[in-house]
Amino acid sequence: VIVDKNKKTIVFVGDSFTAGNGIEYVKDRYSDLVRVALKDYNVLNAGVSGFSTRDEIGVLKNLKVKPDVIVWQYFFNDFEGIGPPDQQSEMFLTPMADLGLASRFYS
Repeated sequence: VIVDKNKKTIVFVGDSFTAGNGIEYVKDRYSDLVRVALKDYNVLNAGVSGFSTRDEIGVLKNLKVKPDVIVWQYFFNDFEGIGPPDQQSEMFLTPMADLGLASRFYS
């Protein structure tokens, strides 16, 4: 990924909504609309169709650039399968624990 080191960087992370599935033109993704509006920023789209919260944390851990801003798109099914296997029935509580892991990468 090539970024202008003189600009702050915004990274969009998410699933198919962020990746732009279902839209006719890539230029219509919300990250691309932000890129047009905020020309003084590097705007990167790291959305991947089918990704879960755990997958998205992996994306953040492996970024080659350190973002100044992360926009993390969520859909209700992103909470499925999060947390330790014995606690997955508490699916609305465990994502917050996983998100805490992500915050350690950028502190």
